[in-house]
Amino acid sequence: MLDFHELHKTVNRLVDLSTKLDSNPKKARSRGVFRYIPNNNTIRGLSKSHAESVGRKAPQSELNLYAAISSEKANRLFAHWLRSFVGGNPLDIFSSWQTRDVDNKMYGGGILINHDDLDIEKVEGSCDIFTFSGLYEPVDESIGVIASLEHDLISGISARQIVEFSKNPKYQELSEKFHSI
Repeated sequence: MLDFHELHKTVNRLVDLSTKLDSNPKKARSRGVFRYIPNNNTIRGLSKSHAESVGRKAPQSELNLYAAISSEKANRLFAHWLRSFVGGNPLDIFSSWQTRDVDNKMYGGGILINHDDLDIEKVEGSCDIFTFSGLYEPVDESIGVIASLEHDLISGISARQIVEFSKNPKYQELSEKFHSI
């Protein structure tokens, strides 16, 4: 069972480390909102999410913006996952980068985790969703992937699929820094 407090600590640590990445063009950004929605997400709808602010203190208006973006990523991922049951494959849905559209304020930084109970023929299954918003977009995604790996929510194969799709330039550097401490 996932310990949400431990997940929160991991995300906080990753946010702090992200400000120390040599290649991070937005080092001054040191806060955001992460959202984790556990595996009660079925075709009936999203379950209650755990959303937390992390990093340095921020004005409430800024946190509200990050929370809204994080929520949009989760809702978009979930809608994409649901649509995939009709003429698609839910296993092909794994990242908000797949439906990213910056012109319409739809960003990357969310990952979807399918569960073993997925049955495409019966249109059944469940998933977890992890989103982060507030930092540089590739760092947002890297935090979700690394934290999900650290807490055994995804496999190395899934992590690779996510970062290869987005061509994430920050994942390797943040992962190495995280594991070197």
